[in-house]
Amino acid sequence: MNTLKLQLQKMDLYLLGISGLLVLIGLLMIYSTTFASGSRSELLPRQLISLAVGLAALFALSLFHYRTLQRLSVAVYILAAASLAGVLAIGRVVKGSTRWFDLGVAQFQPVEFTKLALIIFLAAFFSKHLSRITELRYFLFSLVVAAVPIGLTLMQPDLGSALVLGCIWFSLLIASGTKRRYVVILLLLAMIGTMVSWSMFLPDYQKNRIESFFNPGSDPKGSGYNAIQSITAVGSGGLLGRGFARGVVSQLRFLPERQTDFIFASLAEELGLLGALLLLGLLLLWYIRMLRVVRESQDNFGYFLSLGIFAYLFFQSCVNIGMNIGLLPITGIPLPLVSYGGSSLLASLAAIGILQSVHIRAQLTRFV
Repeated sequence: MNTLKLQLQKMDLYLLGISGLLVLIGLLMIYSTTFASGSRSELLPRQLISLAVGLAALFALSLFHYRTLQRLSVAVYILAAASLAGVLAIGRVVKGSTRWFDLGVAQFQPVEFTKLALIIFLAAFFSKHLSRITELRYFLFSLVVAAVPIGLTLMQPDLGSALVLGCIWFSLLIASGTKRRYVVILLLLAMIGTMVSWSMFLPDYQKNRIESFFNPGSDPKGSGYNAIQSITAVGSGGLLGRGFARGVVSQLRFLPERQTDFIFASLAEELGLLGALLLLGLLLLWYIRMLRVVRESQDNFGYFLSLGIFAYLFFQSCVNIGMNIGLLPITGIPLPLVSYGGSSLLASLAAIGILQSVHIRAQLTRFV
C-alpha cells in the first residue's frame, strides 16, 4: 500500500493537469457542437464513458512498470497488425473508408492503438540493437516493421494516420543514430513512392483533397468545401469569438465533422483568437512536459518509448491543426484528447499513462 501511495505521489501532476484541461476543453466543444445546437445527441455521453475507461487505463499503466511492455512488444505488434488486416476484411465502411470494427454498442478503430503498438515495438527494437543500428539490415528491418501497418492503414484508406505512423518511425530512427546516407536514400525512395502512390494507389477523393489544398476555390462545393468552411470558421471568430455555442459555420452545420476533425475550427469560431491561442499554449506546455519525461528516462527503452509517444501526439496535433487553418491538406485525423472519438481518447490517455510510468520510475530511482 505504501508503494502504491508513493507511486501516485511521484506522478507528473503538471502533465496530468494539462491533459485534464485538454479533455475538458474537448468535452465543452463536443457539447457546444451537438447538444447546444438543439439536436439530440449521444456523442457527449459516449465520450464521457470513453473518458472513464481511458482514465482507468491511464492510472493502471502509470502503476504498471513500463519495462514489461518491452517483453510484450512482439505480441502487441502482431495483434495490432492483425487488427488492421481484420478491419479491412470485416470492418464497417463509413464514407468510403473501412476503419472501424462495429461492436454493436460501440465502434473500435484499431489504427489508434496501432500507433502505440508501433511505438512499443520500435522502442524495444532500437533499445536492444542500438549499438548495431548503423548496419543496413537493422535499418531495413525497422523499415519493414513500420511499412506493414502503414501499408494496411493506407488501404483503409487513412492517409492522416499513415503519416503519423511514418513520423513515429522516422523520429525514432533519427534518434537511434542511424547513418545519414540511409536517411538520404530513404527520402529519395519516399519521393519515388509518393509519385507511384499518386499515380497508382491514391483514391481520387484524396487526390482531390490534396489538389484543393493548393486551390480550394477551384471546387468550392466539392473537394474544396471542407477546407473553405474550416478557414471561414477560424477567420470569422475574430479576437474574442462569437461566443460559446453561438458559432454560425459550426452550429448551422456548414462545417462538416465539427466535433472530430474540425473541432479546432469550431473552437476558433466560438472562442476567437484568444481561445485558439489558449489551446495552443496548453498543447505547447503539454509537449514540454513530455520532453521532460524523455530527458529524465532511465534506460534506452524508456527513452525511445517516451520519445515515440511525444512524436505520436505532437505530429497528430500538428496535422489536425494544420488542416484546420489551411496549412495542410485535409486528411481526417482527430486532435488528441480534444476531438470526439472513443478510440482516439483511449489511446491518447493510455499514452499519457505510459509516460507517467516512465516518469514515476525515474523519480523512484532518484528517491532511492
